[in-house]
Amino acid sequence: MAWPKVEVYISNSANVCVIDNIIEDNYQDYGHGAAITVQVSTGISLIGNIIRNNHPASHYSEVDFWGSQVRMVGNLLYNDKYTVKRAGIILEGSELLIVNSTIVPNNFYAIRSKNSTLNIINCIFNNPADTTNGNQINMTNCILNIKNSNIEGDTTGIIITPPYQQSDTSKFTSQGIISANPQFAVLSAQPYSLTYNSACIDRGLADTTGLFLPMYDLAGEPRIENTRIDMGAYEYPFYLPISKFEKNDGLNIYPNPANGYFMIDCKGITNRLLSIRILNLQGQIVMSQLAPNNSRFETTDLKSGVYIVKIATPEKTVQQKLIVM
Repeated sequence: MAWPKVEVYISNSANVCVIDNIIEDNYQDYGHGAAITVQVSTGISLIGNIIRNNHPASHYSEVDFWGSQVRMVGNLLYNDKYTVKRAGIILEGSELLIVNSTIVPNNFYAIRSKNSTLNIINCIFNNPADTTNGNQINMTNCILNIKNSNIEGDTTGIIITPPYQQSDTSKFTSQGIISANPQFAVLSAQPYSLTYNSACIDRGLADTTGLFLPMYDLAGEPRIENTRIDMGAYEYPFYLPISKFEKNDGLNIYPNPANGYFMIDCKGITNRLLSIRILNLQGQIVMSQLAPNNSRFETTDLKSGVYIVKIATPEKTVQQKLIVM
């Protein structure tokens, strides 16, 4: 029987994927996860979801995993409406792989785990509303592995709680943990995305093999830019959306998206060669040449996707995103 008032309830199931949803404004006056509850299931994937403004019962959570095997990739959890001993995620007797996700709890744990295995990669657990470092992970008899993540309070934000009058069997390994302020862009159109000075930029695990990353983040940006993935649910774009050169000197790349070719027009540039480079999202140069203004560039040798066009003049260098059809 499903827990009442749970938005997503999965029980005794296998290979279920919940992808690209906004799950919000659910109220749970008793029971487990207010937004998502998964019980006795395997192969469950939660990818690219925004989970916010949910109100779980006392001592419970927005998301609950019980006796299940779950993978969470590229999710954002924030503005949980709770006050006492609740958590963003609770897992018991479960296996959880959580990758490139951001959890911003109100005033308690990001994750509370018991008798479980928890692998955390490229994540951000931080509560900018706190005036002091909070406890981000609470575990009892667990195996915890953390790689390249921003954990508020560093390892002091990880609390091991033994059962009453018993020893705890928890094991904890870590690499690449940082605890610097993530520099969230809280008031932007994408809450808890990263600002340009965030220490989380280009700090994710270098080898993303087997992380099941989607092509794009929650804002529609390519998931890997500048050759290295960022920590958290958002990728900071390494191209310059607007620059002084683009605004004042009339840089124009068209048609964009390009289907077979594109043109570069720099107003006011005459009798001068432009240094033009095209890079893929791994930072590799796929085209490089000197060409006059208003030149035509063929894209027949480029695969469909997103590229960065870098243009250098004696005064400055600018860059723009190019989409090739």
